[in-house]
Amino acid sequence: MSTESVRAPVALVTGADKGIGLETARRLAGYRVYLTTCSSERGRAAAATAGARFLELDVTCGESVRHARRLRRAGRGAPGRAGQ
Repeated sequence: MSTESVRAPVALVTGADKGIGLETARRLAGYRVYLTTCSSERGRAAAATAGARFLELDVTCGESVRHARRLRRAGRGAPGRAGQ
């Protein structure tokens, strides 16, 4: 996890476990980056390489979005899926 300032702007990057999303997360130096993807395993690995926090999120599922929002507001990454 990165050591950025609490006052740093926040960036939420969806689909960020590979490709353009992952590279975008890597390039957001100075931001508190939340990397999101549906896959917990790939997401945690990608977050570690990008210095980001991981939120498991399926943007097509309303409950998943609400769960990720609650976790973000609580100041932590997602330890599990929505409803857990």
